[in-house]
Amino acid sequence: MRASILLAAAMAALSFQANANLIANGSFELGDFNNTDADPRPDIMLVTPGMPNISGWTVVGSNGVHWMDLGPGNTTDGRYALDLQGENPSGEFSSISTAFSTQPGQSYILAFDAFTGNIVNSASVSVGSLIDLAFTGGSPAFAPPFTNYFTHYTYGFNATGSTSTLLFRVVSSDGFGPSIDNVVVTAVPEPGAYLLLGSGIVILALGRVRRRT
Repeated sequence: MRASILLAAAMAALSFQANANLIANGSFELGDFNNTDADPRPDIMLVTPGMPNISGWTVVGSNGVHWMDLGPGNTTDGRYALDLQGENPSGEFSSISTAFSTQPGQSYILAFDAFTGNIVNSASVSVGSLIDLAFTGGSPAFAPPFTNYFTHYTYGFNATGSTSTLLFRVVSSDGFGPSIDNVVVTAVPEPGAYLLLGSGIVILALGRVRRRT
């Protein structure tokens, strides 16, 4: 009985650490998409600094970001995605960030999907020990479904404090990208969880051996 409890606890701990996304609204599905900006396109909303419309995220740069309603099947998760550069940059590039709780020294995995309209559009991502890592996204996309053009990125990093800030920053752009979606941060299971799992398996095995003798 004790072994079964240990085993169940270890499996639950491993599952939680491996699957729990620490980023709130990582797919940009939550918020107030009221599209009251000056852009006449009904599926694109310009979000500038100070606007709380995209839940959990903070925008920097007067040119803002474009929150896009691409519809089901055109993003990698849900119907919304984010163009990191809103209006034509004119020398000023945009960024967007979110903060989340971490354990100092703990290892984490960052994953996200990105695509860009052409090769001049690029950005960088920073979080914890990961500093200004450049990405560009997939090939140019001209027609839906856009999911075919997203590139999946996965990076490991270590937390440097009890709170970590995930920052996406535009490096170069003609005003059309790069775009991101499906942002996920998960903790790498700690060694203690594996030890607990191993202990449960060993005790459970010993119990079965004793019952047979």
